Amino acid sequence: MSNTSIFKFDHTKSKVYDAMGVSESYLDELQDKVKDVIHNLKCDDVNEKLIERSPSEIVEATLNNFSYSELVILASFFLVEHIQQMEDKATKAAIEQMIAMSGDAPEGFEDFLRNLGNNN
Repeated sequence: MSNTSIFKFDHTKSKVYDAMGVSESYLDELQDKVKDVIHNLKCDDVNEKLIERSPSEIVEATLNNFSYSELVILASFFLVEHIQQMEDKATKAAIEQMIAMSGDAPEGFEDFLRNLGNNN
Protein backbone atom coordinates (compact mmCIF):
# COMPACT_ATOMS: atom_id res chain seq x y z
CA MET A 1 0.00 0.00 0.00
CA SER A 2 1.32 3.48 -0.81
CA ASN A 3 0.16 6.99 0.03
CA THR A 4 0.17 10.36 -1.70
CA SER A 5 -1.22 13.65 -0.53
CA ILE A 6 -4.42 12.93 -2.47
CA PHE A 7 -5.04 9.20 -2.35
CA LYS A 8 -4.27 6.13 -0.34
CA PHE A 9 -3.46 3.32 -2.79
CA ASP A 10 -4.15 -0.33 -2.05
CA HIS A 11 -2.78 -2.44 -4.90
CA THR A 12 -4.57 -5.57 -3.63
CA LYS A 13 -8.02 -4.17 -4.54
CA SER A 14 -9.62 -4.98 -7.88
CA LYS A 15 -12.07 -2.06 -8.08
CA VAL A 16 -10.52 1.27 -9.04
CA TYR A 17 -12.34 3.27 -6.36
CA ASP A 18 -11.30 0.79 -3.64
CA ALA A 19 -7.71 0.85 -4.85
CA MET A 20 -7.69 4.66 -4.65
CA GLY A 21 -9.46 4.79 -1.32
CA VAL A 22 -12.53 6.72 -2.49
CA SER A 23 -16.15 5.79 -1.87
CA GLU A 24 -18.73 4.75 -4.41
CA SER A 25 -20.87 7.71 -3.35
CA TYR A 26 -18.00 10.07 -4.18
CA LEU A 27 -17.81 8.50 -7.65
CA ASP A 28 -21.57 8.91 -8.06
CA GLU A 29 -21.22 12.61 -7.23
CA LEU A 30 -18.30 12.92 -9.65
CA GLN A 31 -20.35 11.21 -12.37
CA ASP A 32 -23.16 13.72 -11.79
CA LYS A 33 -20.63 16.55 -12.02
CA VAL A 34 -19.33 15.17 -15.33
CA LYS A 35 -22.88 15.03 -16.69
CA ASP A 36 -23.48 18.64 -15.58
CA VAL A 37 -20.27 19.88 -17.21
CA ILE A 38 -21.15 18.08 -20.47
CA HIS A 39 -24.68 19.45 -20.36
CA ASN A 40 -23.43 23.00 -19.75
CA LEU A 41 -20.91 22.67 -22.58
CA LYS A 42 -23.21 21.17 -25.18
CA CYS A 43 -26.79 22.19 -24.42
CA ASP A 44 -28.43 25.52 -25.04
CA ASP A 45 -31.54 25.07 -22.89
CA VAL A 46 -33.02 28.40 -23.95
CA ASN A 47 -32.96 27.68 -27.67
CA GLU A 48 -33.19 23.91 -27.20
CA LYS A 49 -30.24 23.05 -29.42
CA LEU A 50 -26.77 21.56 -29.17
CA ILE A 51 -23.77 23.85 -29.08
CA GLU A 52 -20.71 23.12 -31.20
CA ARG A 53 -17.55 23.30 -29.08
CA SER A 54 -13.92 23.25 -30.14
CA PRO A 55 -11.53 20.80 -28.50
CA SER A 56 -9.81 23.69 -26.73
CA GLU A 57 -13.12 24.82 -25.21
CA ILE A 58 -13.67 21.31 -23.88
CA VAL A 59 -10.17 21.24 -22.38
CA GLU A 60 -10.68 24.68 -20.83
CA ALA A 61 -14.01 23.62 -19.31
CA THR A 62 -12.33 20.50 -17.94
CA LEU A 63 -9.57 22.56 -16.37
CA ASN A 64 -12.01 25.06 -14.88
CA ASN A 65 -14.55 22.54 -13.54
CA PHE A 66 -12.51 19.67 -12.12
CA SER A 67 -9.92 19.54 -9.38
CA TYR A 68 -6.60 17.77 -9.75
CA SER A 69 -7.82 14.79 -7.73
CA GLU A 70 -11.01 14.55 -9.81
CA LEU A 71 -8.93 14.58 -12.99
CA VAL A 72 -6.71 11.80 -11.62
CA ILE A 73 -9.79 9.69 -10.92
CA LEU A 74 -11.31 10.34 -14.35
CA ALA A 75 -8.02 9.61 -16.09
CA SER A 76 -7.61 6.42 -14.06
CA PHE A 77 -10.98 5.10 -15.17
CA PHE A 78 -10.16 6.04 -18.76
CA LEU A 79 -6.85 4.15 -18.58
CA VAL A 80 -8.34 1.10 -16.86
CA GLU A 81 -11.05 0.90 -19.52
CA HIS A 82 -8.56 1.12 -22.38
CA ILE A 83 -6.22 -1.41 -20.79
CA GLN A 84 -9.16 -3.80 -20.41
CA GLN A 85 -10.11 -3.30 -24.07
CA MET A 86 -6.51 -3.99 -25.09
CA GLU A 87 -6.42 -7.17 -22.97
CA ASP A 88 -9.77 -8.30 -24.41
CA LYS A 89 -8.47 -7.84 -27.96
CA ALA A 90 -5.30 -9.79 -27.12
CA THR A 91 -7.36 -12.61 -25.58
CA LYS A 92 -9.63 -12.81 -28.61
CA ALA A 93 -6.63 -12.82 -30.95
CA ALA A 94 -5.02 -15.64 -28.94
CA ILE A 95 -8.25 -17.64 -29.05
CA GLU A 96 -8.58 -17.15 -32.80
CA GLN A 97 -4.99 -18.34 -33.17
CA MET A 98 -5.79 -21.46 -31.10
CA ILE A 99 -8.85 -22.09 -33.27
CA ALA A 100 -6.77 -21.77 -36.42
CA MET A 101 -4.25 -24.26 -35.01
CA SER A 102 -6.85 -26.68 -33.60
CA GLY A 103 -7.00 -28.78 -36.77
CA ASP A 104 -8.25 -32.18 -35.60
CA ALA A 105 -9.75 -30.97 -32.33
CA PRO A 106 -12.91 -32.68 -31.06
CA GLU A 107 -16.25 -31.46 -32.35
CA GLY A 108 -17.43 -28.41 -30.42
CA PHE A 109 -13.92 -27.40 -29.34
CA GLU A 110 -13.91 -24.34 -31.60
CA ASP A 111 -17.27 -23.23 -30.18
CA PHE A 112 -15.91 -23.74 -26.67
CA LEU A 113 -12.94 -21.50 -27.45
CA ARG A 114 -15.13 -18.83 -29.05
CA ASN A 115 -17.45 -18.83 -26.01
CA LEU A 116 -14.40 -18.50 -23.80
CA GLY A 117 -13.36 -15.44 -25.79
CA ASN A 118 -16.84 -13.93 -25.59
CA ASN A 119 -16.79 -14.11 -21.79
CA ASN A 120 -13.91 -11.61 -21.63
